[in-house]
Amino acid sequence: MNIKEVKVTEVGPRDGFQSEKTILKTEDKIDIINNLIEAGFPRIEVSSFVSPKAIPQLADAESILSKVNRSSKTTLAALVPNSRGALRAVEAKLDQIVVFLSASESHNKKNVNRSVDESLQGFREIADIAGKNNIPIQGDIATAFGCPFEGNISPKKLADISKEYKQMGFKGVTLGDTTGMATPVVVKDAIKSIRDNVPGFDITLHFHNTRGVGLANVMTGLNEGITE
Repeated sequence: MNIKEVKVTEVGPRDGFQSEKTILKTEDKIDIINNLIEAGFPRIEVSSFVSPKAIPQLADAESILSKVNRSSKTTLAALVPNSRGALRAVEAKLDQIVVFLSASESHNKKNVNRSVDESLQGFREIADIAGKNNIPIQGDIATAFGCPFEGNISPKKLADISKEYKQMGFKGVTLGDTTGMATPVVVKDAIKSIRDNVPGFDITLHFHNTRGVGLANVMTGLNEGITE
């Protein structure tokens, strides 16, 4: 392993705030994000441009982006589920759009009520809006290392989705260990499949420590040369 720098993304302001039963004040969110920016995080997922009815905890995405202390050293990213959200993101001058789907049909249907192909079709609309406004897109794949309904995920499936992402002009792909099922062997196979079939496409890893192997998976990624 000969890595000089690793880029860490802080997802708390999106993934964390949306899980809180009590809705945080916008001012408190801004204060937390400003502290994260000052701490030097190179990339922060600050919110999500979903319907306020769906996730009321994140209804203030525009207000947050208009008031945080932006820094040229920190990329402010947010989840965008559809073209309406993409237009809102453009108006808010978001630095980077994040889209996501699940690798398994069952989980994707359960999560967003779409097939994987239907999700990809929707991303093309988002990519068109983002491209016209020079906003880069990161494509996330949830349940990348295992699905609670379907079990193991084929590395080829991850490569196929990544290939679609690259064709749409995405910056890179994030493999999410949504259910904490990843192991070092599974991680290595996933990375190899994407590199073999979608060369030159940036890979980011997102792990959970559900079964106590999160750090082992991180070390596996580093040993494979992953720096995000």
